[in-house]
Amino acid sequence: MVWPIDYHKLPTQLEIIPAKPVVIIAHGLNSSPPQWSDELKRNIEQANPQHQVFAIDWRPYSANTLRCSVDGKRIGRQLASHFIDKQIPSVELIGHSCGSFVILGICEALREQQQPMTIHSTYLDPVSVYGGMWSNYGISHFGQCADFSDAYIDTRDGVPGSDQALEYAYTFDVSALAKPAQYSGSPHQWPIFYFQQRVREQQVMTKQHRQHIINYYSKNTLIQPSHD
Repeated sequence: MVWPIDYHKLPTQLEIIPAKPVVIIAHGLNSSPPQWSDELKRNIEQANPQHQVFAIDWRPYSANTLRCSVDGKRIGRQLASHFIDKQIPSVELIGHSCGSFVILGICEALREQQQPMTIHSTYLDPVSVYGGMWSNYGISHFGQCADFSDAYIDTRDGVPGSDQALEYAYTFDVSALAKPAQYSGSPHQWPIFYFQQRVREQQVMTKQHRQHIINYYSKNTLIQPSHD
C-alpha cells in the first residue's frame, strides 16, 4: 500500500499565474469534478474574481478505499511543486472525504518549501484513516500545517473520523441543518452542499469569516452552528 507507484495517469496540471491567490478543490473517493467540485469552482470564481481556482481531477487514483489516502497525499505533494517561484500570496485548500489527504499533502509540501504565503485549509466530511491502518491520522494532522483551518462534518454518515473534531481545526457539526425539504442526499455529501450554499452567500472564505471564528470558537471541539 505504501509502495511507490507512478502517477503518470494523473490528468491534472496546474497552470498557475504568478502573484494571484489560488484555490484548490479536491474531490473524494469514487467522485469526480463534474459531480460537485466544478460547480464549487464556478461559485468561488463568481464570488472572488481575483482568485484562480482549480478543481483537481485525481482519478483513477481516488478509486481504491485502502489506497486513496496514501495516493492522495503523495499527489498533493506533487501538485505543490507547481507553486515554486510563483510568489502566490495565499492559497485556499478544500477537500472532501479522501480528497482531504490531497490538500494535506499540498499544505505540508508548501510549508517544507517555506513558501511565504497564507494557507487556509477546509475539510468537508474528511476521512481520517490513513493507509487503511492509522485510524486517527487525519484527526491529528488535518489543519496542522495551515495558518487557519475549518471543517464541516455530518456525524450521521458512518465515515471513519468524519464524526469527530479535528485537533488543529475549527470543526462545525452541520448534521442538524440538513432539512429534508432542502436536501435529500447522503449525510456524507451534505457538508459539500452546505459549504456550496455558504460560498454563494459569501459567508465562508473571507477574512471576516475567519476572524469571527477565531474570536468566538475553539479548535478541537465540535461546534454547533446556526444557519437560517
